[in-house]
Amino acid sequence: MIINFSVKNFRSIKNEVILEFNASSDKDHPNFITETKYCNILNAAAVYGLNASGKSNLVRAMQLFSILLNSSVRNETLLAQLIVPFAFDNQSTEMASEFNINFISENVRYEYGFSADRQQIYSEWLYAYPNKKAQLLFTREWQNNRYEYKFGLNYKGDKKRLEEITKNTALFLSVAQSFDKQETASIIKNWFAKFFIENLHLSGNIEIGKSRTIDFIQRGLVTHNEVIQFLTESDLSIVHFDIKEDETSDEQLPAALKEFFVKNQIKKQPIVITEHHVNNSPYQLTLNDESSGTQQMFNFAALVVLVLKNGGVLVIDELNNFLHPLLVKHIVGLFGNLETNPQRAQLIFTTHETSIMTTDFLRRDQIWFCDKSKEQSTMLYSAQEFSPRKTDNLEKAYLAGRYGAIPIFTN
Repeated sequence: MIINFSVKNFRSIKNEVILEFNASSDKDHPNFITETKYCNILNAAAVYGLNASGKSNLVRAMQLFSILLNSSVRNETLLAQLIVPFAFDNQSTEMASEFNINFISENVRYEYGFSADRQQIYSEWLYAYPNKKAQLLFTREWQNNRYEYKFGLNYKGDKKRLEEITKNTALFLSVAQSFDKQETASIIKNWFAKFFIENLHLSGNIEIGKSRTIDFIQRGLVTHNEVIQFLTESDLSIVHFDIKEDETSDEQLPAALKEFFVKNQIKKQPIVITEHHVNNSPYQLTLNDESSGTQQMFNFAALVVLVLKNGGVLVIDELNNFLHPLLVKHIVGLFGNLETNPQRAQLIFTTHETSIMTTDFLRRDQIWFCDKSKEQSTMLYSAQEFSPRKTDNLEKAYLAGRYGAIPIFTN
């Protein structure tokens, strides 16, 4: 579980912002809390804010963290592709971006982070807290045109070899996960294997979500029945669906389109056929003929089912896209229910859906806001900082501007 995540000098984020999951002493909604020996941790957090305030950049920072950890060992261009410093400050553009996460894996708290620019990694660190006191596993610092490594007594592995093969564009831990059987690297790799981020609107390709759900079913990560159950419990009237190969002949495609597919090695995607029962008669539609909201729920289905079943962290940018407010509430509520979330998975989501901004549903420390400073940098803060009363109408107060993070119109 995530205890907190911080990022500095990345896109619209200039100064460090911290998203915190350490629960307050608030006694409301205990099902949204998981007790650990370190602290009580929230199972869900909502991030609100006006457009261009940096909500999506917070999600991008988490995604960058995960991508570099998993893939920088194999791809030397990732830093150049992904690292973007704060642009509205001449000093920031020359400084490294910094990322840090505190999390619990196998009942042990870890702190892992790094700093980097578009050319190289400058520092990297990993600490464990098996008994609440920090134990060094390793640090890596760029000094005098070379890396200085320090290893703790509990880091067991081929340190010298890993130092030699770790390039300046790769995270040491990414290399260790790939080439070393060291226990700590494996533990962290397994934890991040359950760290999922959904921001399809950023990629501009809604087909990714559909393909992922199909892939998860075909690989046996989730079952067909589990996805059906998720959809029917969401009141979408789909009683069954089939996954079929696209039998459209290439000869039916326009020549230019066929050439594009061949040139880019694009394969035809499977077709999802949904089934509805109306007046005791079955009717079928392709998923593409379903509403945008139904398609979105199908896209979410495999991820939500998998994370709730196995535990982990699910991050969704703009959860409310195409969805009715009660569907948003339904998805969030699954993570605050001991029966549907027995593994105590976490949900982090950005949204504009204010109807769930109520103490009848969420705790005050679960509600976060993104706003812009005068220098156009992202600020992140919790509703808890305003000490709202339990009887306060948070939605009304937010829309009235009491917490900031809303657009201010000039006319």
